[in-house]
Amino acid sequence: MPNKFNLKQIKIASVLIILLLLIITVIIVSVQNANQKTSSNHQVDQNTNTDENQEQIDQKNPVETPNNPTESQIFTSSKGQKLEILQPKIDQEIVCPLEISGKIAGNWFFEASFPIEIMQNGEKIETIVAATKEEWMTTDPVLFSANYNCQNCQDGSLDLIFKKDNPSGLPENDDEIKVKLNNFKCNKTSTNNIPEDLMEINVFFAKEESGQDCQ
Repeated sequence: MPNKFNLKQIKIASVLIILLLLIITVIIVSVQNANQKTSSNHQVDQNTNTDENQEQIDQKNPVETPNNPTESQIFTSSKGQKLEILQPKIDQEIVCPLEISGKIAGNWFFEASFPIEIMQNGEKIETIVAATKEEWMTTDPVLFSANYNCQNCQDGSLDLIFKKDNPSGLPENDDEIKVKLNNFKCNKTSTNNIPEDLMEINVFFAKEESGQDCQ
């Protein structure tokens, strides 16, 4: 009998020990999970605060760069070709001389250039050439530039017609993109703009030579 009683006690003690170990394990796992969750929440809070601080800094110090154009600076042709205008800023007053730069797919070029027609009041007043120094035999966007020295223009609106260079002459290969400049200042120099009291008039008189007798 004493042996059976001792054996029973050993079994009960073993079960209690196992239960105790299980309880301890559960407690340890729960504590670890709670610590991980707290650490994760703390990290999220830090990231959120960092993002908020960065947004406040960006709002106080806005940076405008041609490489991040607004939607108003991107235009699309009827065939889906996109044009990104870097200069000028079309929503601002534009003064001559007009410097134009932007990006468009390389297949818009031929021999590294394409034409831009200058239109005003429905009439073409000049055609200028947009050129690139980059590799243009590609479908990727290529940087270009052009200059307009403001001949035959007037103050008001101005239309820039970016035309795809089409050496084949086939109509199906034509494409164009129209960009309107609403606040354009031509700034042409003209005597009509000079006050009368500041105008200088040079008058030349012929010098009368006296005749001399030949001897």
